[in-house]
Amino acid sequence: MTLEQISDVVAYDAIEPIGGYREDYRFAQVCLLLHNQIQQQRGDGKWRKANLQDFMLWGPKSKTESDDKPQSVDEMKAIMLSLASPKKVVR
Repeated sequence: MTLEQISDVVAYDAIEPIGGYREDYRFAQVCLLLHNQIQQQRGDGKWRKANLQDFMLWGPKSKTESDDKPQSVDEMKAIMLSLASPKKVVR
């Protein structure tokens, strides 16, 4: 590759990311859509609208592991119970 071709690829990558980050971004968009749709259909009004960064594994704006607060046992229990309980699905 010539230097000009390499600089073109770098410029394109700045506008439209290439590789793993791009795949993670697109998958996070799908997860975000599904999460918000499912939570809205629950109909109990107790859901929090998520944002894209909630589903990004890593990237320019992701938190480091040291920034994360560990989950309490009660939080883990609430999550597991919400996954196991039957949901009312609006059709």
